[in-house]
Amino acid sequence: MRLHVDRITLTVPPMSEQDARRLAELVAEALRDWPTAPDASGRVERVAATVPGDGRTDPRTLASQIAEAVVAAALGELR
Repeated sequence: MRLHVDRITLTVPPMSEQDARRLAELVAEALRDWPTAPDASGRVERVAATVPGDGRTDPRTLASQIAEAVVAAALGELR
């Protein structure tokens, strides 16, 4: 599966702007490094995913969870 993201919008728990930007970078890295996904093709204009977390959740863990939810939502739209 090839994933191209034009824009990602995150609603995050209370955190500094710097931490929120870092989280967005970590999400982009997690999506880039996603191990494998089933063969799928098509275009999805928008997906939404909700990932539970709070200000105490490790940013890398949260980013990985967000990436997983985005991939799952995109695949769900393509099926």
